[in-house]
Formats: sequence, structure tokens, C-alpha cells
Amino acid sequence: MTASGPPLILTSLPDGDAMVAGTGEGPLIDYVELVRAVGGHLSHPRLPGGLLGRLEAKTRPFGDWRQGWRATRSDACGLLSLSEKAALAPALLDRRRPHLAVAHNLTTPRRRQLQRATNWLERLHRIVVLCRTQEAYLRAEVGLPAERVRFIYDKVDHRFYSPSGAPPEGYVLSVGQTRRDYPTLLEAVRGMRVRTVIVASSPWTGTDSRLHEIPTEVVVRSRLPYGELRNLYDRASVVVVPLEPGLDFAAGVNAVLEAMAMSRPLVVTSTPGIADYVEDGVTGRLVPAGDATALREAIEELLGDRQGAERLGANGRAVVDEGRNLETYVAKLRTTFAEVAPVAE
Repeated sequence: MTASGPPLILTSLPDGDAMVAGTGEGPLIDYVELVRAVGGHLSHPRLPGGLLGRLEAKTRPFGDWRQGWRATRSDACGLLSLSEKAALAPALLDRRRPHLAVAHNLTTPRRRQLQRATNWLERLHRIVVLCRTQEAYLRAEVGLPAERVRFIYDKVDHRFYSPSGAPPEGYVLSVGQTRRDYPTLLEAVRGMRVRTVIVASSPWTGTDSRLHEIPTEVVVRSRLPYGELRNLYDRASVVVVPLEPGLDFAAGVNAVLEAMAMSRPLVVTSTPGIADYVEDGVTGRLVPAGDATALREAIEELLGDRQGAERLGANGRAVVDEGRNLETYVAKLRTTFAEVAPVAE
């Protein structure tokens, strides 16, 4: 089959689900903008029902195999996979077709073992990573040459997530579910007499957020419409992103960038993976992992220092405007993809 058709954009979201938390307006979606940018088509997993579907569900953490097979049978001139899970099967099934993959977390023990067994990452023509710890793994441990690995900042739709200018209402906000350390946050805010809102949901996970023994001043929400989530950011006095210790991928980056885009002061757990996104004392406050006392002190400091909090928020918005936004992300991915496959002019 001649590979002369439009590029194929592969996602890990089943049945073309948009990453929505409810109904109504929402931010632009990265894969939709990429389809427009490269003149391509969208591919997504289609899981069968019955026994076959249950069997495939057990192997999906390693890759979307039916989607990978469809990709190899297409006439696409190149593949652009938006996750390592979407990239694995087509990389193993078709090593000749130009293939760029966006990799989020390649360094789990299972994925390291898979790489050692198959060398599948060496079959990709370009790998885009979203933090430098993942870049270091690909360069030092996998041994990929510099020209095949690109660090690009993750993104936020900064036109949707834009502050209204309304005054904050005094509450603490925390958003997200993946690899969050909510027990430490709950310990930090217990007895502070400050309302804390936790929006414990994520399009990427359905795992337990360990939200137990919740203090009376804490409100837990989930699956909010994007407009309502934006309003919560807009009126929050402090946004906290509590993370599990030692994470070497950019866990929490969506919440970090959304809060920055909304000009909100941030308190974030210091991890290797988030270090590229938060500069302590400039765009946010970094605190040690698992340290409820340090977390409480940072929250109280920002609640009591309106001018300092506004400075951090303004700096964060400026960083987003300068490049950590969806427009820049799509443009850089398009440029990188064009190095290995044709794109629409």
C-alpha cells in the first residue's frame, strides 16, 4: 500500500471521546487542533464488547492493538501518536512509516521492562517529551540521539482559561486526580477555618484519590463542566497541587498550567517531573513532598500576602502567554512532525 494519504493522529481516548468534564463550553482540544494543523485524520480506540473486549481491556495498558493494526493498514503518510499507549502497537507493527509520538511517562518499571524487551522506542522517528526527566531517560538509558528527542512544554488553552478580574473569595482550590497526595493536603488544611474545594476528577484515571476523613471545611467535587471549573479557579485565593513524592513525569501539569493561565497563586509539591513548570518564588511556591506543615505554611503565607499572591499569579500568566499554551504546543508539534512526514500547507 502506498503511504501517500493524510497523516493519522492517534489518541488513547476510546470512541473519540472529547476530554470533557461535563456539558457546555470548554477549552479547545489538542488533537482537534492538530488534525487541523497537519491536515490529518483522527484515529481512536474502538473496543469490542463481550469476551474479546474483556481480553483486550487487560492488554490495553501496553497499547491499543486494534487501533495499531488499523493504522498499519491505512494509507497515512505518517503517524502522530499523542501518548505512548497509542504509539506502541503501530511502532511494533510498522517500523518504516514516519512516526512521531508524544510520551508522557515512559519510566514506570513496567514500561522500562517493555523497552528492554522490545526496543520499541528506537523505532520511533521523533519522540516529544513534556519534561526533562523523560528526556534524560531517553538519552541516557535508551540511548537515543539528541535529534530524535524533543522537549516541548505542555499546554493550556489560555484563551478559555483567562481571568475575569473578579476579586478572590478566600478559598483554597485543588484540582486533579492522577498521582495526587490529598491526604497531606487534608492534614495541612485541617483546622485552618478556610474553605477548601477539591475537584477530584481526571480524564486519565478512575483510581481512588484517597479522600478519607474529610474535614468539615473541605468540599469535594468531581466531573464539573469546564465553565464551572474555570469559575472556581477564577475566585480561588490559592491553588494547591499536592503530588506524590519522587514523580519523574509531569504529573499535575494540567492543573498547574490552568491555574497559571487564570493568574492564580500556586503551591505545588516539588517533584522532578514538575520542576520545568514552577519556579519557586517566581511562578509559585514549591514545598517538600508529604510535608503537611510546609504546605500549610505556604498556603497561609499566600492567603495573608495579597500583593505577593498577585505577583505570583501575574508571573504565571505571563509564562503561559509566552509559550506554554495550546497554540505554541500545536505549532511546535507541527514543525517537529514535518521533519519526518509531509503536512498540509
